[in-house]
Amino acid sequence: MTPTRGGIVDTSVDAVDTGPCTRLVDGRLTVDPSELVGIVEKDERIEHARVHVVQPGDDVRLVHVLDVVQPVSRMGGGEQTVFPGILTSPGHLGRGPVLRINGVKVTVLGVIPPVDSFFTQQEGVLEMRPGSADLSPLAGEPHVVLELTVDQGMEPATAAEAYRNAALRVTGRIGEAVADRAGFEDASGDGGTARAAGRVRGVPLRLIHICEVSAFGSLFDTLVVGRSARDLLPTLLSPIAMAGGAVVSADYHYAGQRNYTCYYQSNPVEKSIRALGGSGSEFLGTILLPVGRDDTKKTAGAAFAAHLAELAGADGAVVSAVAGGNAHLDVMYAVRECERRRIPTVLSIVEMAGSTGADPGMVDTVPEADLMVSTGNREELILLPPTGRVLGGASLLDGPEEESGGKDAVGELRVPLRTIVGSNNQMGAWRIGATLS
Repeated sequence: MTPTRGGIVDTSVDAVDTGPCTRLVDGRLTVDPSELVGIVEKDERIEHARVHVVQPGDDVRLVHVLDVVQPVSRMGGGEQTVFPGILTSPGHLGRGPVLRINGVKVTVLGVIPPVDSFFTQQEGVLEMRPGSADLSPLAGEPHVVLELTVDQGMEPATAAEAYRNAALRVTGRIGEAVADRAGFEDASGDGGTARAAGRVRGVPLRLIHICEVSAFGSLFDTLVVGRSARDLLPTLLSPIAMAGGAVVSADYHYAGQRNYTCYYQSNPVEKSIRALGGSGSEFLGTILLPVGRDDTKKTAGAAFAAHLAELAGADGAVVSAVAGGNAHLDVMYAVRECERRRIPTVLSIVEMAGSTGADPGMVDTVPEADLMVSTGNREELILLPPTGRVLGGASLLDGPEEESGGKDAVGELRVPLRTIVGSNNQMGAWRIGATLS
């Protein structure tokens, strides 16, 4: 079926494995590791590359996880329009139709040289062994894993770009292979909003997502159409732009709460709002809220984001945080500004107070933030049993000894949830809960 103009077409692969060529046959995706290695190693900054396919339930541990990307492509072939500003012209922003491929992720592993003692890559661990799907939503599907190395004398920003572009090029190749096959159904209709007739009492009709994004520069950043978010004002993007890769993660801070590129491509907040379609809800789009570097920028950013929500006609907003500490001010201010404009808000935020509970959980609150959703306690220490195989490195990145920093990656590890990829994502990708025993 031909999608509507500018639409998003969702499809799923049934299985993923290695094979002699990268193609989709009868729902089974095969990837040729040698072909993908060749694509990656065209970039001379990559010293060495290995490609693996890892399945849910494999006794495998991934370490040094940098990013997770969802394969996408232009539907129907032709000139690629995905990842504008990086792989294609910025002029392709919001153009489609985009084919979004579920059932497989591209995950890049590597080590980025530190900028200084603060701007340094934080460890990211993804357990694929049986039962590990309880720890991360990303453990429940196959991964095409890129295990890459660069010269550790390289400038950090250059190394990060090399890793990032490798992941996007491989993602694009897989997307092309799937797009070559005909007969996909248009699962999402339009790429703008999901309209539903009528209104149920107490349920807002028009909902918007204000998504805080990293904008500290260096290794804690976000790319919007290839540009750092550091100097951007809040920006409203359509679902088609987001699905097509307009927003790419360049954030290597705490792994549990990072917004990975795949979450921008398949926004969990958007999914939840679209699921309310039968109750009369409409998703208006995503407003990116870059973290401000001082109080003046934070105040202005929050006011601008709320103004965009008001202009879009939002009856309600979901505000999601991205980091902790001073980044809490931005989302608290955004809640306050929305409420002042009579736009009810809910704030999605992680719990954090240090391993002993001695640190402040939030550096600031506002009275208007009276409806908050927790995405779990990022400090909760858990034990990971020894694993059969490790990809990405022999030992964990340096960190507190009580949290297994620098330990042998194949053995038993004691780590906080913030080390587990996707465990505390504040866009709502996952829910960590507790039960009475």
